[in-house]
Amino acid sequence: MKPVDYITTAQTNLGRSKARTILTVFAIVIGTFTLAMTTAFGQGVQQIINLQLQAYTSPNLVFVTVASGSQSTPGTIPPYQPGRQTTGGEGHQPSMNQHDIDVIKTMPYVSAAYPNLRVSADYIQYGAGKYLISLAGLYPGSQVSPVSGSLPDQNSSGIILPYPYIQTFGASSGEELLGKTVTVHLTNQADPNKQEDVKMAITGFLADTVHTPDAFIPVNNLTTLADFQSNNKPVYSEVAAVTSQPLSTGQDQALKNALSAHGYSGLSYLDTQNNFRRPLQIVKYGLSGFAGVALLAAAIGIVNTLLMAVFERTQEIGLLKALGMRRRGIFTLFIAEALAIGFWGGVIGVGLAVIFGRVANNILVHGIFRGVADTHLLVFPIAYMAAIIGGAMLLGVIAGTLPALRASRLDPIEALRRE
Repeated sequence: MKPVDYITTAQTNLGRSKARTILTVFAIVIGTFTLAMTTAFGQGVQQIINLQLQAYTSPNLVFVTVASGSQSTPGTIPPYQPGRQTTGGEGHQPSMNQHDIDVIKTMPYVSAAYPNLRVSADYIQYGAGKYLISLAGLYPGSQVSPVSGSLPDQNSSGIILPYPYIQTFGASSGEELLGKTVTVHLTNQADPNKQEDVKMAITGFLADTVHTPDAFIPVNNLTTLADFQSNNKPVYSEVAAVTSQPLSTGQDQALKNALSAHGYSGLSYLDTQNNFRRPLQIVKYGLSGFAGVALLAAAIGIVNTLLMAVFERTQEIGLLKALGMRRRGIFTLFIAEALAIGFWGGVIGVGLAVIFGRVANNILVHGIFRGVADTHLLVFPIAYMAAIIGGAMLLGVIAGTLPALRASRLDPIEALRRE
């Protein structure tokens, strides 16, 4: 028999007992549906996390501080360190200076390093409205991703605003505000009478996030504002190290080892991702466990279905052997039936998951994810879905091996005598 003949015969044989076949396939459908939804949920949440993180930072940034061994723990008094101040906040983080920047620039994979400054302006003004704003630096080579507009040129006076400012400025979309001018007002900390208004052009908007992130402006402009606000005495406790590209896990660890050898510690994009990924993995493992139980039950169902088929078709198997079909042919025929059960269970389960996912995504996009561009809670990568279908077929083959072996070993004479 040709492979096509095995497939056709297997489909015909499965149709003999439609109710039993449907129930067996349905068990696989439950497992593959759950597994597909779990995978889609994990992929979707990871995509959302990445989108959210890129509104706060860039994948090719590593934030470097003085190593924890040089810091004080909460509830203790930090030791004096010559040449360093301590900034406020939990842990009394030691300040950093140009010497630290020069050292960090020599680290592997680091192409540039800048003081990680934050400027809390008095307000940002658009039209007659004045609103609070906090500014962060946009470094050369940054991969911050706006959902509308684009990154400003490093030599321009552009600004990327957080998503909530669209509604705050009275617009229905970010595109309406692109190119519009806003005014950032600052006051000199040493001389309150010394104030400055800085005009900036809106070039883009960040994704909608849980918390409102800083606005981004070119780092040189930010440094100028920080110098004015602090009367040329800005204090910073963190250095932003820019790498030429996002680091792999091995490169990330090599950079951290080099920083540690010089008394620094680094927080990379991978670290931030992992902090979000851990609780997500726990949820995924739990849901995958349910899918695994369903697939185990489905495997038992396949074994039962095919064993019953062997019992019901004993004389037929004996006749096939008497007509010259070898053990290998009988074995292949039953494996083809098991493969078909796994295939249809996988295809239907994944298909239902995709249909349900599209409906759910459409509802969510117009609900809690409104305004977050290209964001879906459920994402169905073709490769992953194909792997699930392939896994269901493999499960069918494994479960069908015992019945297939039993059928192939039947004695033709005894099989023909059985009623």
